[in-house]
Amino acid sequence: MLNEFVLNGVVTACSGLGELRAAQQAHCLVFKSGHLFDLFLGSGIVNMYSHMGDLESAFAAFEDLENPGLASWAAIIKAYASEGHVERAMDFFRKLHGTGLIPSMPYHPFSLVAPLLVWLRLGCKSTP
Repeated sequence: MLNEFVLNGVVTACSGLGELRAAQQAHCLVFKSGHLFDLFLGSGIVNMYSHMGDLESAFAAFEDLENPGLASWAAIIKAYASEGHVERAMDFFRKLHGTGLIPSMPYHPFSLVAPLLVWLRLGCKSTP
């Protein structure tokens, strides 16, 4: 039986392979199984595509999530930042803050991680 745990293993394995065709087949399998809107699987699919540099598919997978959780937001921010699309990554980070998923405390760890990733990607040329 294909449950979310088995499917997560498939998505993780495909991510490690780096084969886009296998990733697309895994995504299709998740879709056909009816688990597409599972937050952990959805985040895994976003990560899987981002590891392959396929930002279009990563974004489409993110958009398919009805209510993206913090892990999903982190995956899409990381996807864009790691491919050098820092402005787009920061746009997602700003949108994330508007969702209420991050507590308004200024010292929340996630409040620092995304801007630091973008700053590092820019080569530390300006302040975060």
